[in-house]
Amino acid sequence: MNQSRTWFSLLIISLLFSWASISAAHHSSKIREADSIPGKFAPLIPLEDALLYKAGLNVLGDYYSGLVLIKDVKEDSAIHVVFLNELGLTLLDLAYRKDEFEVQSVQDFLNRSSILKTLQKDFRCLLLDLSLIEKFKVKSEDDGVTETLKFRHKSQRYTYSYRENTGPVHISRRRGLFGKVEFQIDGGETKKINIDHRGIRLKIVLTELKML
Repeated sequence: MNQSRTWFSLLIISLLFSWASISAAHHSSKIREADSIPGKFAPLIPLEDALLYKAGLNVLGDYYSGLVLIKDVKEDSAIHVVFLNELGLTLLDLAYRKDEFEVQSVQDFLNRSSILKTLQKDFRCLLLDLSLIEKFKVKSEDDGVTETLKFRHKSQRYTYSYRENTGPVHISRRRGLFGKVEFQIDGGETKKINIDHRGIRLKIVLTELKML
């Protein structure tokens, strides 16, 4: 009886090892090696022209609307992210260069360290030069049309998703168990970006407007 149990246990262990080996081989076959990250994963970069978005910010229960202008300013070698109200008053101006942000100007109601740092991290996801990332993985998903890019940067874990015939569709940024941010990107005729935070009351909706 004991011998039968021993043989049965060995058979189960053998099957488990075989399944794990097959599963690992199947998984690794979907991961594609590349020297650098394909530029198709970047939702906004390279920034060839200025971009203008209708913007809605829900911050700690308060709602603000206006415009967000994203422009590469050659004079100071920085990409500027400017939040304007409907009358054209600048509420916030961020300069992004060498993967760092600098606050050029900010109105009092937005001048909170936690809000400014969060907004900077959010726009870094959209403006990050992915060619600077050295360690990454690109995986083809089972649907045959979606690729996923994963890497770590500044102590955070990033996931970018690209879908054939649609373009970038999703970004997530995670730090720890609760610090997660989700970007849903609709790349249709009118591009729309929804940014939703887990753990803090901050939501951003950007809807692209055509520049005249």
